[in-house]
Amino acid sequence: MKKISALFVLILFLLSTIAVFAENQVLSNEAQKSNEAQNEIQTFTEQPQALTIETKQPQALTTEVEPAKEVNRQPAIDRPKRQLLRKAERLKNTKPKAIATKPKEFRKLFEKRIKEKPYFNGTPKKLQKIQNFFKNLPEDKAKLLIRLPRAEQKRILQKASLDKNASLNILKKFKLRIVKKENLFKRRIIAKEKIERVRKNFELAKERFEKANKIYKERKQKFLEGKEKLKKCEGVDSEECNTLKEQVKENAKQFVINSANMAIEHLEKIKNKVESAEDMDEKRADEITTEIDNAISKLKEAITKVENAETKKEIQEAAKEISKIWLGIKHREKVHAALLVHAKVWNIIKRSEHLEERLDAALIDMKQKGIEVTAIEAKVDTFSGLIADAKDNYEKAKELLEQAEELKTNEPNEQERTKVLELVKDTKELLRGANEKVKEAHKILMEIIRDIKTNGGQLKQAVKEEGLAPDEAYEVVEVDPETVTANISTEVTPNSSTEVSPVGAEIPANSMADNISS
Repeated sequence: MKKISALFVLILFLLSTIAVFAENQVLSNEAQKSNEAQNEIQTFTEQPQALTIETKQPQALTTEVEPAKEVNRQPAIDRPKRQLLRKAERLKNTKPKAIATKPKEFRKLFEKRIKEKPYFNGTPKKLQKIQNFFKNLPEDKAKLLIRLPRAEQKRILQKASLDKNASLNILKKFKLRIVKKENLFKRRIIAKEKIERVRKNFELAKERFEKANKIYKERKQKFLEGKEKLKKCEGVDSEECNTLKEQVKENAKQFVINSANMAIEHLEKIKNKVESAEDMDEKRADEITTEIDNAISKLKEAITKVENAETKKEIQEAAKEISKIWLGIKHREKVHAALLVHAKVWNIIKRSEHLEERLDAALIDMKQKGIEVTAIEAKVDTFSGLIADAKDNYEKAKELLEQAEELKTNEPNEQERTKVLELVKDTKELLRGANEKVKEAHKILMEIIRDIKTNGGQLKQAVKEEGLAPDEAYEVVEVDPETVTANISTEVTPNSSTEVSPVGAEIPANSMADNISS
């Protein structure tokens, strides 16, 4: 049973890391299909190949909780008393839940860890300052510190040896909250029905993209062939030439319309991913979907103009308008796609930190049984350090994406677009670095779980606490109203000339209007 449990944990962690960064073959093939069209439609330039955002969300790591024992039946004479007790129980359950006190022995074990393994190479005097800092922490702050990842604990305790106020200020950035276990590692709650509907919409958008791409290629070929034949009609006024002109005009219209449809379906796929991303906060998701909806609306209006066009000039003007619309959104959609990947990295980090807490619980249990865990402790420290490094990359990427967001204007110029693309490129490099750290951490994790099992330990739920229902858990969150919504509590590799987008689409580019005019 222990072996199965450990294997289950490994599988979950592996799924939550590898799936985010793996290439999706189907989407890559789709990008390849539209690569030829890149050279045909003006200003529809290359799309970024980034970390795959379509990923299966692993379930939260939980363990079974022993059910409460049934209350023995009381004699009939005690019925009023039982009714009063039931009422009191209901009132207790409706009150806001306070963070329960952590077992005293756990706090003592943490104090012992500080003594046995100082978090710095310092003097006994500094070590004493660290011990006093933790000993004098208020209960709520001590509970919070104990639940933080080891790398964060190390940072806070090291600062405490120099300036305890600096450490207290760091602690203020975090808080504990009670969440339903099913809502762990989520920034917002999305109904399962909506997620399923959005996923189906994503698949439909892929199909429509393929259809538009097919028609685009067919009409482009007919359009180019018709243009060549029209050369023989110069100065000729015949029924055959007039018919040919109408055919070329119709093929030109379909050529332009389907290039716009490809752009629309590409944007729809990003929108669908955003709408189903529970690791992206509500405000950010709304901003992205609104921006995409506006671009799609403009593209549809331009398509209507193409459909109603009577002359070659009108088709040209509509084609230029479509190109202009895409030019205004193409660099923005790359930011949106990067934000999706960034959100997935956040999810991985949160899961890793939660897993570290469970590793600590297993080691505490082993210590209480007299099992030597010094070597395993060192590996957990390494694991924590690697996840902290990944988190540093995540935070740096967050800053770059915020800079990209600040550059947003209604009429982006070339300088703005170039700067945004540079920021996105740097963001992707940081996220790749985070991925490498996570992969290293996973290797260490496998060793840790194997060592725990070999030495008679067991990976179990983190320290049990009073005040929690069987389906509830504590979660450490950073105090950031911009990214943490209230409704949860209580509940790339570029090739030589083009890049594949995170949702696998490439939009036609270059000289659409020029093709028509010539």
